[in-house]
Amino acid sequence: MSKTENRQAIAAEVRAAAGRAGMKQADLVRLTSISRQSLSRKWNEETPFMVDELIEIARALNIPASRLLPVAEQSIAA
Repeated sequence: MSKTENRQAIAAEVRAAAGRAGMKQADLVRLTSISRQSLSRKWNEETPFMVDELIEIARALNIPASRLLPVAEQSIAA
């Protein structure tokens, strides 16, 4: 996968995981140290998430951080 495809897949998984937890961007901003503007750019696939941000989001969603990395799971399974 290309860097763009990775960014898109990770952002899609963050959005999906937040939705499953009943959370929106504003909830994640409140529960993490990620600014509203930064999270919006990442949520909309304009910029990539950093590893530490994914860890914070996973903690806020009470899920393993690996769940936000579907790309890595696909690579391992291949």
